[in-house]
Parts: sequence; C-alpha cells; structure tokens
Amino acid sequence: MKCNELMKKDVVCVSEMDNVQRVAKTMEEKNVGFIPVCDGEHRAIGTLTDRDLALRVCARDLKASATKTADIMSRDQIVTCREDEDVEVAIKRMGEKKKSRILVTDARGKHVGVISLSDIAQKQGAKSGEALQAVSSRETKAA
Repeated sequence: MKCNELMKKDVVCVSEMDNVQRVAKTMEEKNVGFIPVCDGEHRAIGTLTDRDLALRVCARDLKASATKTADIMSRDQIVTCREDEDVEVAIKRMGEKKKSRILVTDARGKHVGVISLSDIAQKQGAKSGEALQAVSSRETKAA
C-alpha cells in the first residue's frame, strides 16, 4: 500500500506567525492533537502538538494570544515520507524517530497529508503492533 492511500488528506497547516491560541482553536475545531507548521509554499518547517501547547505554553504561564507558533513549535526531527512510497517506509521512519505521526509530501516537498499510528492500526492490522512497539520503545537512562 502506498502512503497516499493511507494518509489523511484534509490536514490543516498553520503558519509560524500564527498565535498559539488560534492553533489551539483550530485543533479543537478539527478534533486533532497535531498540526504541521508550513511556510508560504506549503512545505513543513515544524510541528505543533497539544502536548507542546500544554508544556510550552500553559506550564510556562505564557499568554497564548501573544505567543507565536514559531516560539514553541518543534523544528528538529520533522519526519516525512513521500506520497508514492510504500507504507512500510513510513512505519520504519516513525519507529526510527520514535514519532507517532509522519508528514507526507509530494515530489517537491509540499505537505500533502499525515499518517498516524491509528491510521496504520485501522488499515494495516498486524503491522500496527510492530509500529507501536518501535515508536513507543525508549532508551533507559542510567541512574
């Protein structure tokens, strides 16, 4: 199965200049906990999760309407796959980077969708256990 057959296509991007209050409202309206942050050409430059909002805004007592997405988004380790690649590639990259979601791009790098662990579980059955195990495994730190 190709990534474009499994991905969610109606994914909303936000700008790095958007305030996080707007992003939180968008998450609420779309019932999602993950939003890509895209540049003017619809290429992903970061990601933002509901967890990011809780830990980087609420826990630090920042004002959501005055905090820009750029100030709290995750820029490193944006995990992507191409829409024409096999889902196995997406699963492998998700496991390697310990991410439960992967951005799907076209040949020019434009964001076109997202694949999550739940998408894999719904369509790939047996592969979902492998993906979950790879994503959720953590290195133990020495005490």
